[in-house]
Amino acid sequence: MQGIVKVKNNVFKTFIVTDNVEKLHSFANQPAIVHVDGSKYYKEGKLHSFVVDGIIHPAITHADGSKYYYKEGNLHSFVVDGKHHPAITYANGTEEYYKEGKLHSFVVDGIIHPATVNVNGSKYYYNEGKLHSFVVDGIIHPAITYADGSKSYYKEGKRHSFIIDGKIHPAVVNADGSKSYYNEGTRHSFVVDGKPQPAIAYADGSKEYYKDGKKTTLDVLEQENNQSIDIANLSADNQKLVMKFIKFIEQ
Repeated sequence: MQGIVKVKNNVFKTFIVTDNVEKLHSFANQPAIVHVDGSKYYKEGKLHSFVVDGIIHPAITHADGSKYYYKEGNLHSFVVDGKHHPAITYANGTEEYYKEGKLHSFVVDGIIHPATVNVNGSKYYYNEGKLHSFVVDGIIHPAITYADGSKSYYKEGKRHSFIIDGKIHPAVVNADGSKSYYNEGTRHSFVVDGKPQPAIAYADGSKEYYKDGKKTTLDVLEQENNQSIDIANLSADNQKLVMKFIKFIEQ
C-alpha cells in the first residue's frame, strides 16, 4: 500500500495507490482533503465517516458548520452509544437521517423518529427513500407534519388514505380543517357502509368527489355503487353477461 500527498493552490490531499490507481484516502483518521472551505474524509476513494474513541466524525465539514456523514460513499446515520445521529446537520439546525444513501426514519424504543426535522419544526418520515406513514401500536402516524399543524399521510412515496378499524382516514389534514382522501397517489372517494365519501371535504362544508383521480359527482358514484350491488346479487353467468354488455356500451 502506497500513500501520496499532494498540495496545490493551498488544497491538501492524500491518496492511496492500489493497482496503480490513485484514490482519495484518509490516513490516521485525518481528512483526505483540507481547504479553506472545510475538510473531507475518504476511504479508498469514497466519502466515509470514521469512529474515533467512540465519536463519529463527519466525512464533510463545511466552513458554515454544516456536517455530512457517509458510509463508503453513501449518506448514512450512524448509531453511537445506542443513539442515531443525523447524516446531515445543516448550518441552520435542520437535520436529516439516512440509511445507506436513502432518507430513512428509524424506530428506537418503539418510537418512530423523523428522517428530516426542519428548523421551523416540520417533520418528514421516510422508509428507505420514500415518504411513508408508519403504524406504531395500531396508530397510523403522518409522513409529514408541517409547522402549521397540517398533516399528510403517504404509502411508499404516494399520498394514501388508510383504513383502520373500518374507518377511512384522510391522506391530508390541513390546518383549516379541510381534508383530502387519496388512494396510492390519486384523489379518490371511498365507499364506506355502502355510501361514497367525498375525496375533498372543505372547511366551509363543501365537498368534491373523485374516482381514481378524475373529478365526478355524488350522483354518479351512487349510481355506480348501486349497479355494483345489483350485479353482485346476480348469478355468475348473468354477471358475465352484464359485464360484457357494460364493456360493449362503453366502447
